[in-house]
Order: sequence, then structure tokens, then C-alpha cells
Amino acid sequence: MTKKILIIFSFIFLNLSCSSNLDKGIIGWWTIDEIYHKDINIFSNILSNSIYFYSNGTCDLPVTLENKSQNKGEWQIFENNPSNYSIHIMTENKIFKGDYHMQFHNNKKDRMLMLTLESDSLIMTARKGLLNYQSNLSRIKELVEKTN
Repeated sequence: MTKKILIIFSFIFLNLSCSSNLDKGIIGWWTIDEIYHKDINIFSNILSNSIYFYSNGTCDLPVTLENKSQNKGEWQIFENNPSNYSIHIMTENKIFKGDYHMQFHNNKKDRMLMLTLESDSLIMTARKGLLNYQSNLSRIKELVEKTN
């Protein structure tokens, strides 16, 4: 009985620690390099190329020409299965609302942490801002391994 309880608590702790590491990886300022909505490049239609994920589960989304006042949202990461994570963005903004498959990438050439978010209608590639690449190499490696 004690072993079963220990196994259950270990499993729960492991799952919580995995998601919190991903949370730590995504929290912060990201600048968008590419963004396609329904296979159309909408980069010129966004009024700012930044997205910010806050530790309290809220986010600031890019303002678009169609949705100028709908730039706030909430986010949450889900583990679908090992190496398959998604982020759910809840917002009134129809372009950014939804579930996204997420993958981190290590851009060694430019020394950046990259993120790709992909849903049924939107694909976005962004780079992490204000990240000291050299001192975060172990975290970058872990994020890439978990999501690829």
C-alpha cells in the first residue's frame, strides 16, 4: 500500500515539475519572426510583433488591425503525451484564441531560444527576448528535448 502511494505521489510530482519547467521556459517576452493565419502571412497586419507570457497565466498578445482592443488573454500548458505539449490561449481575439502545439528550438548560430506555436489556423515562430543564452544553455537543451 505504501509503495503504491509513493508511486502515485512520485508520478504527480514528476508531472508537475515537467509542466513548471515548460512554464518557466515560456514565461517572458517573445518577438515574432513569422506569423501565418490560414496560410496567409499576416506579419504586416500586426501592429506589434511581441507576445508576453506572464507567470500568473495571463498574456499580452499582438494587436492586429482587425482586433485592436483584444490583446489580452490567459494561457495554460498541457502535456498531451511525452514530447507533445500544447498551450491553450484563451482570448477574445479570434486570431490567437485556441490550442497550439508548441516546440522549442535552439538557434545555435544566432544564440537564441526559439518557439514555434502551431494550431489549425495559425503558425507562429518567435524568439525569446532578454535571455542570456550562455547562462541558460541547460534550460534551453531541456526545453528542446521535452518538446521535440
